[in-house]
Amino acid sequence: MKSIQLLIVATILLSFSCVNKSINKRKENYNFSIKYDFSTADTTKTDKHRYKYSTDTVYVFLEDEFQADSIRIFVNGKQHKQLSVTSDEATGLADIIEIGNIEKIDQLGFAVNNSPVVNFELYDTTMNLIGIEKRNKDIEIVFYKKVPSYY
Repeated sequence: MKSIQLLIVATILLSFSCVNKSINKRKENYNFSIKYDFSTADTTKTDKHRYKYSTDTVYVFLEDEFQADSIRIFVNGKQHKQLSVTSDEATGLADIIEIGNIEKIDQLGFAVNNSPVVNFELYDTTMNLIGIEKRNKDIEIVFYKKVPSYY
């Protein structure tokens, strides 16, 4: 009788384990868009924070509605970093990721939670300010001309 109970418990635990693995492997569906020539900054104002940011580094600003989301960043097809982020409710900024040595970066990629990786070329090394903006299931990758401000 005791061995039957252990067998039943083991079967139930194995079932939960299999269900949990299938849920975690489910792909998230997001609508990704990329804007290569975009800036919300007023072009008549000076870029007063630019001196704080190296031209040899890519800066990725994770913005808006991140809530304990897993972010994976890929450089030239290899995973560079993985982190969990939550946006600040007041500013909307979740994190700023720095990726050095811009001259050796041909391609960047991002995945949010279990989404497929979205890759894009870094064809202009002067566009090293990149925003990843999440709004519900829409994710925009934007290239800023000026350092974004958060209040």
